[in-house]
Amino acid sequence: MDLAVGIDYRPLEDDVAPNASWRIFPELDPWPAFVVGTSKDEFDGEPSQSYFSTFSKYIGHVAGLHVSPYAGATWIVELDEVNPVGGVVLGSPPYTAMWMYSGTDPHAVLSATFGGHTFSAIYHSFKFPGFGYAWRW
Repeated sequence: MDLAVGIDYRPLEDDVAPNASWRIFPELDPWPAFVVGTSKDEFDGEPSQSYFSTFSKYIGHVAGLHVSPYAGATWIVELDEVNPVGGVVLGSPPYTAMWMYSGTDPHAVLSATFGGHTFSAIYHSFKFPGFGYAWRW
């Protein structure tokens, strides 16, 4: 599934924001996947849209979970700066756990994917709970 569009909801802030990603190049051994996308987040306390690009690569299994680190860059619109992003995805389909650094803050995401639908619980900056939904095709 190469394209995803969805929403993120932060109940404590009563904020709903769109997100999208596009896997331009799939992972083909030995090359990593390349993904671009956009999302809204708070960067250093400032709500902002960001645009990112990342490379990700499956590196094997640990304790029965697949391990895929990723790294890239994000342009944060309101801060007008480019920051590094990165993290790691651990999973056993249909479930995944992701630790991510969004350019200014770390986050944790637990997701379940059924068909083309992904449902996520998000812990923004390890302070604010949120929920996400993405439709993938």
